Amino acid sequence: MKPKRLTDLDVVLIDTEGRPKRKDLRALATQADLLLIPSGPGTLELDAARGLLDYLDDEVSAARRARVVLTRVPVQGRWARRQARTCGILA
Repeated sequence: MKPKRLTDLDVVLIDTEGRPKRKDLRALATQADLLLIPSGPGTLELDAARGLLDYLDDEVSAARRARVVLTRVPVQGRWARRQARTCGILA
């Protein structure tokens, strides 16, 4: 789709590769109304998500428009929520 046609749309969803180049992500983030960052509940994954939020905040002030979506979370229990809070993803 040509960029001129995108202005007529209400929603455009872009699914990037698993580890997009930061400069490409920055270009998308400057234009986005909302960024969804998927992350598993493990400490390494949450640390990576936190690092990305920090990068976006420093570079394009996009972190305030970003949300981390926890994936592979157990249906019951609060373990994932505690992990996310520990890594600074949740308040």
